[in-house]
Amino acid sequence: DESSSLLSGDSRAFLYTLIIKLGLNKVLEIGTYFGGGTKNLANAVLKNNGNLITLDPSKDRKKIIEKEISSWDDELKKLTFFFPSNII
Repeated sequence: DESSSLLSGDSRAFLYTLIIKLGLNKVLEIGTYFGGGTKNLANAVLKNNGNLITLDPSKDRKKIIEKEISSWDDELKKLTFFFPSNII
């Protein structure tokens, strides 16, 4: 939902459509926040049989993000790779 994403609903819809229309099957997200936009990206990548890598530097959000991703359907969890990282 929008409360767990810094992106507006329109922005998330645009990215979703762009990923599908371009046939992208590899997406790198830098800055996971709380995972709302990440789930949107994962759903788009799923349509193209791809994978999503998402990075977030916040140690405070690591457990929240992992909990969010663990609540998703198995097919989304399998294609999403979350890396907490302080290199960004």
